[in-house]
Amino acid sequence: MNLSQYLETLKVSLPSGYPDFALSNIHNPTTNGSSLTFDADVTVSNIHFPAPLFGVLNDMLPKDCTAPSTITVNTGGVKPTDAFLLVSFKTDKVNLNAGSGLSLTLNNPTVNLSVSPLSSPPSAKFQVLATLPVTLFNNQTLPANVNMAVSVSPSGMASAEAGLDINAPQGIDLPPILDDILTLKNIGGELGVIFDPPGCLVGITAEGALKGMNMPTSSFTIVCDVEGDVPVPLYISFGASSVDFNNFIQLCGLPGLVNTGLGFELENPSFTWCQKSVTLPNGQPGKPGFSVESYVSIIGYKFFGDMQIVKGKSYSGKYQADPINIAEVFSLTSDGDIPAIQRKQVPNGAIPKSAEDNKSTENAPMQTMVSANGPSFDISLSTQNIPQGTINGKAQFLDLPAQSINAKVGEEGITIDFDFGTLAQVDTAFTLNSNGLRGAISFEPKSPIPMPKEIGDLTSANKISAQITCMQYSFEAGIHIVFLGEDIDMGVAVLNGSTSVESVIQAIIQYIIDNPMPLIMALMNNPVGYLKAITSKLITPVENTAEGLLNGLNSIGVPSAGLKASLQYMEGTMGYSADVIAKGLQTSYQMDPSNIGIALGQLGLNANQVATIMLNDLKVPFMAVPAVFNAMHIGVKDATTALEDVYHIGDPKELGILLQTGGYAKDDIVSAFKEIGGDFASVAEKVWNDADPKNW
Repeated sequence: MNLSQYLETLKVSLPSGYPDFALSNIHNPTTNGSSLTFDADVTVSNIHFPAPLFGVLNDMLPKDCTAPSTITVNTGGVKPTDAFLLVSFKTDKVNLNAGSGLSLTLNNPTVNLSVSPLSSPPSAKFQVLATLPVTLFNNQTLPANVNMAVSVSPSGMASAEAGLDINAPQGIDLPPILDDILTLKNIGGELGVIFDPPGCLVGITAEGALKGMNMPTSSFTIVCDVEGDVPVPLYISFGASSVDFNNFIQLCGLPGLVNTGLGFELENPSFTWCQKSVTLPNGQPGKPGFSVESYVSIIGYKFFGDMQIVKGKSYSGKYQADPINIAEVFSLTSDGDIPAIQRKQVPNGAIPKSAEDNKSTENAPMQTMVSANGPSFDISLSTQNIPQGTINGKAQFLDLPAQSINAKVGEEGITIDFDFGTLAQVDTAFTLNSNGLRGAISFEPKSPIPMPKEIGDLTSANKISAQITCMQYSFEAGIHIVFLGEDIDMGVAVLNGSTSVESVIQAIIQYIIDNPMPLIMALMNNPVGYLKAITSKLITPVENTAEGLLNGLNSIGVPSAGLKASLQYMEGTMGYSADVIAKGLQTSYQMDPSNIGIALGQLGLNANQVATIMLNDLKVPFMAVPAVFNAMHIGVKDATTALEDVYHIGDPKELGILLQTGGYAKDDIVSAFKEIGGDFASVAEKVWNDADPKNW
């Protein structure tokens, strides 16, 4: 007998839109107003819901199953829209369509089918209370209780709300590497059932922490796929805040980077363990085994990628950065085309609960983690079980040819060996780190570098070194000249705008031309060094004469009183005679005869030699010479002899007058004249007795 036929025996009509199905063993009918409730045996597969309104339920009902059921028919009474049909039964199993021809079996379900075809809008609900065994690792099976309610819209769209209660008082087993690094508590579950497209996922959730690091994990989920008709683990996903790499990798039983000078953090890492290759919800390709995807900051730049870890054996990571460009001077890119890395901002452990959730995951926009064609950072254990990290890519500095690099990362960053060819030589290798690019080059100028005034030109024999610093918004060089063994700091030249090595060299040279003071000060403090630089052909003087050299000394600020060593070098090493030096002092320093005499005395000349130069070369009149001798501290006797021999002044009286006029003391004159004797002695007597020369 069908449901409709049974209702007719009770003078009740089956409302329009109700499913009609066969009944047997009808008993225990009771009525309550407009409701009729009775027990009967129902062949569940014979309950057909008209499509599209409730057709989705037909696929969910167990096949070839006759179950004792309790049936309630409510005709709605005076309000037909309140009419409903409720069928409750227990059976062995209910199958959920998991897609791809698979189904998930719920065991020992209690099923409630509720249909309200005349309501506005019409509705249907399918409620299941069942058990679901979940097999995890080491053949551990967890009993789980399912409470699922399926609602169907008038268009036939179904949605499910499912709860999964996991009973795991002893905790859960994990793959070996995860069992070593994680502690879990508060085990829970999630069940996602989707009808369009059909599919279902089981998730085992927990609160976790990384052992020994006091670091809580986030969103721990074991995502289970359907295999056969039961859920089995597909992948495990969890996250954490930033984790120190050394601590973490040692937790995995592997050597860290303590002795390599390289340390970094895994920033907002996403950990996954995959049973097999799978594309994770965020678009990440999940590889079999354990891996962690994150950002890492290396030498001041952010890299993104993942690392595969095999417990106690190895790890291997590959990370990619955005292309590095510093001040349009230096770039580090990939050596070949590498695509950008993109990810959806979707948690890998998320279990879609509805078609909307599923579409949101599928259609979530991709976010670019790093751009295309950036350098890579590779980290791995060597065959000697020594960890090392390298940065790989193609480096370009100014207009030098781009070169492939495979640079080991150390405490100071990475070293790049640029080849400057014949333009310059590298004194200190270039290092790239968070402070930018730094290195030192040196070169010899191809043409003379002019110095101001009468100093001369720096020749190509000079070695100019430059400490290059290239930062994000600055490009500069600290310039040094090694001059006769002295390192002279010339200052810092701004190189912004330089696009080639040649233009950098020209900018450095121009800076030296515009800022010569450090070199001038060094020469002023070492005037002999200036002359040595000329003899060493480091400086070409404006005029390679005594006068020209003295002009140069005067230009660098050497005072006349500080010329002694320079004059001795000019005479003793450079071969300039005293008379030539004297004429140069007269012209270059515009010295008076007394100071020239002092300078000649410093060269070791005696009174006669000085007098000869005064007469023949400087044309100094005889009456001025005694003052020169007095300034030179030449005694009266030698001064008298020189005036007699060179200037041919033989009159003792005249000589006495000249000497006294030149500043000699009367006592000194008298004493010297007495020593000379003869006419000088008689004049001495007069000088002693009468101060007025007219009476001598």
